[in-house]
Amino acid sequence: MKKIIAGIFATVIALTLIGCGKYEKIEWPSEGLAKMLPTPDAKYGEIYTDDDDEFWVKIEYDSDKAESYISACKEKGFDIGSEVNAYSTLVSYYARDKDRFSLDITYYAKDKILDIRLNAPEKIVELSWPTQGLASLLPEPKSKKGFGKQDFSDSFYINVADTSKEKYSAYIDECMAKGFNVDYSRDDEYFSASNANGDELSITFDKYFDIMEISLHASEKKEKKEQTTTEAMQIETETPQQTETEDVAPVDNSSTGLSTSLKEFLDSYEATMNGYCDFMEAYNNSSDYASMMGDYMNWLSQYSDMLNKFNALDTSSFSDEDWAYYLEVQNRVNNRLISVI
Repeated sequence: MKKIIAGIFATVIALTLIGCGKYEKIEWPSEGLAKMLPTPDAKYGEIYTDDDDEFWVKIEYDSDKAESYISACKEKGFDIGSEVNAYSTLVSYYARDKDRFSLDITYYAKDKILDIRLNAPEKIVELSWPTQGLASLLPEPKSKKGFGKQDFSDSFYINVADTSKEKYSAYIDECMAKGFNVDYSRDDEYFSASNANGDELSITFDKYFDIMEISLHASEKKEKKEQTTTEAMQIETETPQQTETEDVAPVDNSSTGLSTSLKEFLDSYEATMNGYCDFMEAYNNSSDYASMMGDYMNWLSQYSDMLNKFNALDTSSFSDEDWAYYLEVQNRVNNRLISVI
């Protein structure tokens, strides 16, 4: 299912980019992150972001120049963990440099547009390991340095630096000893498992920079229990307002078998795709493409959020009801897409 959704999203993004209007003359910045990149031989384009965290630009570029530009970026040091994907209509290149700056380049052949994004890495800082919440279910890593800590009641996320391959392997052993050994999958760069309560753990090892990415999500049972508790509190609060002679309808706590988290994702997915279709309908009836760039930026933001939710899906646990609802939503989305393409 992930391949299906990912394929649709790639197609949608490509279609969104088609014909969004001509660019104005562009001057390559002489300061900031742009200085880390080779200056392209381009006259027209648009800079969307230029700050300390990100440099994002799109330029009009011929295909032969695009290939040369990627090679020039490699010579600038952007060749660590490089990934290249080539399709009939686009080519993408991703890599980092020795300081963890990440470069993402996509060339759209049909429109001759080169999309360049350079992102600064999060700074590695001293970390404090939480003593309560989900993180308390895990062993504390040996390293106290890292970045990107996010601690919520239903999820925990952190990147731990200064973690060698040996330390990564030893940490997984500790996690398994702590109970994360149900339905586990393990190799030199990735580990995933659940505990008896259904909490889901995933750990990724970045061999290029010795960084361990830890992600822990609370079990769906725990989320449902919290939801039921909240509903019960609401009912209890409302009950005193009833008179003794009033008939109070019983609360239906039966389950349909449809995963709450999956339904939320699919509903959000459908809303996002409908937003895209609304944009395309407006585009098809407009001649002022430049004025639509704001809608395009909003679409990219929603697309990024949708991918994050999609990557968190566990398709192996789908019930029959899950699949039925997924196909129902997917059919509606496909029909809507066909109507605007």
